[in-house]
Amino acid sequence: MTKALLTINELSCHFGSFCAVDKISFELIPGECFALLGSSGCGKTTALRAIAGLETPSHGTIQHQEQIFFDQQTNLAPNLRNTGFIFQDYAIFPHLSIQDNITFGIKDASQKKAHLERLLKLLGLEEHAKKMPHQVSGGQLQRVAIARTLAIKPSLVLMDEPFSNLDATLARRLRNEIRQIFKAEGVSSILVTHNQEEAFDFADRMAVMEQGKILQIGTPEDLYQQPQTAQIASFFGHCQIISGQAQGKTATTAIGDVPLQQERQGHCQILLRPENMRIMPNAESSLSIKEVRFLGARKEVSIQTPDNEIFVNVSARSQIKVGDSISITAIDPCPSF
Repeated sequence: MTKALLTINELSCHFGSFCAVDKISFELIPGECFALLGSSGCGKTTALRAIAGLETPSHGTIQHQEQIFFDQQTNLAPNLRNTGFIFQDYAIFPHLSIQDNITFGIKDASQKKAHLERLLKLLGLEEHAKKMPHQVSGGQLQRVAIARTLAIKPSLVLMDEPFSNLDATLARRLRNEIRQIFKAEGVSSILVTHNQEEAFDFADRMAVMEQGKILQIGTPEDLYQQPQTAQIASFFGHCQIISGQAQGKTATTAIGDVPLQQERQGHCQILLRPENMRIMPNAESSLSIKEVRFLGARKEVSIQTPDNEIFVNVSARSQIKVGDSISITAIDPCPSF
């Protein structure tokens, strides 16, 4: 079993009587890309800043390999933690050139030139080395921030919403590039984000946070396919919950019998994803198409049930139309709560 690079145990952060982070625990293995996902105010940034040493926890431990970052007797200064921090607003020095920003943290002057040349090439910044920050784009400034962080050779990089100021296309390209760089350099990382797509795209594993607590940890696929609660399911994609009466691995619902991932008895809630349902013409069904929306690669169909409105994805070439009577079946067994 791979030994953890970073171990967070029962970490809490209070501001007066307010608990921002409430006894969270997780581990990070070497070379892993990890994400903390949650809505604004859930405590994810506070947790990240506590790991960096920018906030003082009220309880718990932070351990980096054999070194204690924080416990009840220790609170290591940020500059002694061998971590890099990439801020949402880049935190680039406006009075320094791109190359001077990158080499700012390198203490050994004899190594500056070699490190600079390697990082400029790695981040695709060779032609911008002598420019000032106001002369380059937001995406290039983010690359500068990453290069400056890698220059100090951290074993762990902490990132606080680093793509939020970029347009969607650039953000996706940049986070894919960053992930590849971190993997190639053997650098572990923690990304804080409220964006589910960012977390899925970047992370090997992720934790969902709400009200200071970690609700579930797993791979993006695990969290999407097997959320432990309806609240966790609501973080990912189009979440539709219907009620049913379960008997074993089948539940009777307003749309018919639905297969379940787990055996249950009695009343339950069932998660239906639009991509996990199939609709078929059925003249005898009481269900009918309420609306059809063309979305390019697919169509989204809405069906009014006795309980609520359900959305189903169908092929863009589907000839289904408003008013058609249909039946709905689940393709794969569904999570239930």
